[in-house]
Amino acid sequence: MSNLLLIFISFAISYANESSNSFINGDKTYVSNEVDKLRDGVLNTKLQLQMFNEIIKSEGINRYYPKLVIGFRNDLTERYKIFSVEYVIDGVKTFFYQMDTSSSSRKTASQEDIQDFSTTISPGKHTVQVAVSFVGNDSGIFSYLSEYKIQVADDTTYSFEKNNDYKLNVRTYEYGGLLTDFKDKARLEVALSKVVR
Repeated sequence: MSNLLLIFISFAISYANESSNSFINGDKTYVSNEVDKLRDGVLNTKLQLQMFNEIIKSEGINRYYPKLVIGFRNDLTERYKIFSVEYVIDGVKTFFYQMDTSSSSRKTASQEDIQDFSTTISPGKHTVQVAVSFVGNDSGIFSYLSEYKIQVADDTTYSFEKNNDYKLNVRTYEYGGLLTDFKDKARLEVALSKVVR
């Protein structure tokens, strides 16, 4: 028994020395194998989470979970074009819209049709981040405004109760008067309301 233990210890030491030497000497195969192992671990974790979510849905465990709908409304003038809209829940990007940059289909901010986003979340506190980016849409002497990119954002933690649904209303609007700088006029308003089932 002691001989087997000694053989195992010597094998482990030689493997550790070989591994560390491979790493120190810059053995690309070793580094590549380690990266592959890490990537496989991440993929396996993601797969397990997806399977867990599917089980929750199929078993109806989440039927008491709150449903969150995020609706977007833009009240900015045609001087602005929406470049992107992003929703992040608890650090995970859940929705992303980006302007079509082809010259033939550029729309003003008021022409954009950004659909409501809907998801189910667990009861409790969740942080919802909303970020909206704009670019200018002026021509003539104000054409330089098209080079501006402006972002407005909100980062708030809300409490969600089971057996209730919620609507998060996101609205962009203009603030100030004629003398307000272009980049300071775009504002964001975010309001959560409870929807009783």
